[in-house]
Amino acid sequence: MGIAYHTTYAPDGAAPNLFDRVVLGVVSATYATQGSAGTAQTCTVSWSEPVVSTYTLLFSPVEDCTWYFGTKTPTSAVLTITPRLASGTLTGGTGQVLIIS
Repeated sequence: MGIAYHTTYAPDGAAPNLFDRVVLGVVSATYATQGSAGTAQTCTVSWSEPVVSTYTLLFSPVEDCTWYFGTKTPTSAVLTITPRLASGTLTGGTGQVLIIS
């Protein structure tokens, strides 16, 4: 059984989204194989329980790429993945997304 901590700490100049808890979660992001070199691939990442609108997402890819999250809602976000090199292609796969709220 985990240990319940009842303190939320924020460094000076930063404030937590919630004052009674920190929400962490990991979901999978699956994207398809890309056909041509240097072309971006998008996928929608979703989860069932809504989080506050100021959440942060981090992506752990399975290949050499750059990435960013575009449109975000309380239960989903659009992930765009691009090969790091212009001559590269994406082989498709599943990466992990960390939700911090």
